[in-house]
Parts: sequence; C-alpha cells; structure tokens
Amino acid sequence: VNDAAWGIHFDPPPGWKYRKGQGVYLMGHDTIPGMILIMPHNFKSLQEARAAGSEPLYQGQDGQLMVSGEAQQIAPNMLAADYSGAIQGTPARGRVVCVLSPYGGGVLILAGTSTASYSQRYADMAENLARGLTFSRPVATPEVQQWDAKLRGHKLEYLTSGGDTDAVNGSAYSWSYHKVAYLCSNGNFQAQGNFQGSIGTGGGTGI
Repeated sequence: VNDAAWGIHFDPPPGWKYRKGQGVYLMGHDTIPGMILIMPHNFKSLQEARAAGSEPLYQGQDGQLMVSGEAQQIAPNMLAADYSGAIQGTPARGRVVCVLSPYGGGVLILAGTSTASYSQRYADMAENLARGLTFSRPVATPEVQQWDAKLRGHKLEYLTSGGDTDAVNGSAYSWSYHKVAYLCSNGNFQAQGNFQGSIGTGGGTGI
C-alpha cells in the first residue's frame, strides 16, 4: 500500500485484506478473527503520545477501547502498549503501536480481537507492521489543495444545542456547544469552544 496523501507505505500481513475508509485503513482475514487498524495521529513526540494514554483509543456507540498497560518504547520512533475494552458487547483485547513520522505526526496501528481469541500473534503483527512501515512527505490531493486555498484566512463557527422536557415528572435538560476556529493564511489555526448544560427537576436545578 502506497498512500501519497498520508505519506506512508506498508505491506499488510500475508493473507490480510485491506480497505481504506474515512481516516482509517481497516484490515481483516478470511479465517483469522479480529482486525488491524491504521489511523493517523498528530503527536509531536513519544512523550506526548505517552501522556495521551489515558484517552480512549476508540469511542463510539458500539464500544470503547483504552490503553490497559504501560507503554514501552520499542524503537526510537515507536511506543507499544496493550489495550482492552469492549466492542458490540464483546470484551476485546489487542496491541497498539504509535509510530512517529519524520515529517510530523504519524500513525497508530491497532491489532486485536475478542479477549477469548487473543494471542501473542496480534501483538507481533502490530509491531512487525510498524517496523516495516516507511514514511514520505505527504502530498495533498487536488481536493485538499482546493479546500486549503478556499479556507485560509477564514473563520469557521459551529453552534449546536438541544434539550428535552419530561411532562410526567417535570424534569428538563438543555445544552449548547459553540466552537470557533480561525484559519490563518500561513496555514496555522487557533480554535476555542465552550459547552454549557443544565438539568432541572421538581426539587432544584443544576448547571
């Protein structure tokens, strides 16, 4: 796989098939359970990546994955750690490797399966894939270049809100989220946002 936009080249493990989704490469096997994911990250150093270990690797409606062991440095530009959690109600376990690119950022490689099916094989696949991966300077696609030129020097603003009231017990809640991003002409950006929420019952109100 040679992805010029991401600036990465890698060979999937033998027998594993891949497809590219929105911001992720997903690999699976016809007979081996589990999956391998490759996702970009923006960490500037291994120290920054290690500090982010308390944040979810994945969080969605179908489950959550968290780093569950101490991260170990396995190469000058790589950290590896175990992870665990649940996907669609099934306990899951795997290995995650953070690889830094010499051009900034890098990728996270996750290889795992259900806790019942997990073995050292998945840790080996994640680490071997990381060691065989090479980087090049990313090349923006024409679509990205077009949006880059269109958005530089502009302000983007996002506002959403919601709430509901229970007519039976008189409880109510409301919330709002506001975020502003300033896209500078030199390619830098500044962003700020705030969240506000309140909930009320017959006995009082909290904000």
